[in-house]
Amino acid sequence: MLKYFAQRQLFRRHPWSRASSRVSSNFQRNPRQFRPREDLKLDENFATQFPAFETPSEALPGLRKVHGLTVHIRDLPLNALVGEVLDFVMGGPIFRVDDLVQNGKRTVSLTFFDTRDALAFYKDATSQEIDVFGRRPKFSWDKGTAPKWNGLLSRSIVLWDKGRLGTEEDILSYLSPFGPIDRVTLMKEKTADRAFINFLSAESGLWAASELRKTGAIVQLTKDRCSAAASNRAIAAKNQMRSVILRSIPPQTTLSELCGRIRGGLIHRMSYVPESGVAFVHFAEHSSAAYFVQHAVYRGINVHGRRLNVVFLADSEKLPEYLAQNIQLGATRCLAIEGVVNPDMLRADCTQYGHVERIVLSESTSTVSFTHIQHAIKASRMLPTKLGYEGLRITFVADPCAAPYPQDLRKAATLEAELSSLLIPSEVVNSGHLLDNTFRTA
Repeated sequence: MLKYFAQRQLFRRHPWSRASSRVSSNFQRNPRQFRPREDLKLDENFATQFPAFETPSEALPGLRKVHGLTVHIRDLPLNALVGEVLDFVMGGPIFRVDDLVQNGKRTVSLTFFDTRDALAFYKDATSQEIDVFGRRPKFSWDKGTAPKWNGLLSRSIVLWDKGRLGTEEDILSYLSPFGPIDRVTLMKEKTADRAFINFLSAESGLWAASELRKTGAIVQLTKDRCSAAASNRAIAAKNQMRSVILRSIPPQTTLSELCGRIRGGLIHRMSYVPESGVAFVHFAEHSSAAYFVQHAVYRGINVHGRRLNVVFLADSEKLPEYLAQNIQLGATRCLAIEGVVNPDMLRADCTQYGHVERIVLSESTSTVSFTHIQHAIKASRMLPTKLGYEGLRITFVADPCAAPYPQDLRKAATLEAELSSLLIPSEVVNSGHLLDNTFRTA
């Protein structure tokens, strides 16, 4: 779409431009004339192509008096993007997001459609140790204003096209007149490219979708991304899903840098698409994926100064039985070759069996990390048969991504010390040899 945007004409050289060139040119000359209206009406085709969302029931009057619809997130860092703040909002749908800075202090206010969604988010957020670039935000309530519900209202839309959507920056620049945007995610696929646009207001989403359809664009309202993330997490727990998707990855990020931020469990396989800023990680177990998502949502996974968006992948596959058996026998995606090996020869030979994430060389041992356990298994069987590897010991080694995060290790060590102190025999404690003052204080 935007790749061919020139001479101030919307969707130039695109079939959409034949639908309504007048609307396109008017939009470019004066985008403010398309201000959202309360009496915005939808045509018949619009209603049939848009999914109708379930209308939330009226919140209980007593609950609304106490809590209301709006939750304020205070003391946020000024350098955090509003989309990075919304990444830990697991619930919704959201009617409006307000991002305000006063006296050097930043507050993001979320107004939900339903009071119970606001209450659920507040309870979830205050029960977690949320970290946003080293700061702990605070949460408070406000009654807010109840929005008028529309079954087709959403702040998130999907735009389809085949190879002409341009870049995320192009889409962001073009659609920003409709209202502030939370995030744009561009997915390049074989059949057609998809752009997921999340506005800060449901009115902006409806307005943008309505005007884009007048140009012949294939656009559809979709579920609020915060609400969808919460649903995916619940479904993932029920179905024991083990796959996650990482979005908003800075373009300069390498695969090795990305793997360096992933912790919590053995990786079955992973793939990274730098041009889309997206990576897919398939863990060997659901518990590993759940641990990683939990840490990413509330503590944050930061790469090149930006916070990654991490959610469960809806179409998570089942781990093949033969791989599960190999994992039980000690297989990982990482191999250790004991002995002196030519580094260029090692890399060339290993890439014959699959994509290599990294190779670490030392005087006596070389470690090769693949992006797929199956590729490591194949290499472990085939490398000993190749010239130059005779007599060398090739074994599987621990996947670095299987270790927990350092802060969790420190917590575990503290807890272990506390538990150990409780198991000390009473006669030792009474003798005063160990931390007598500490026990007396406790």
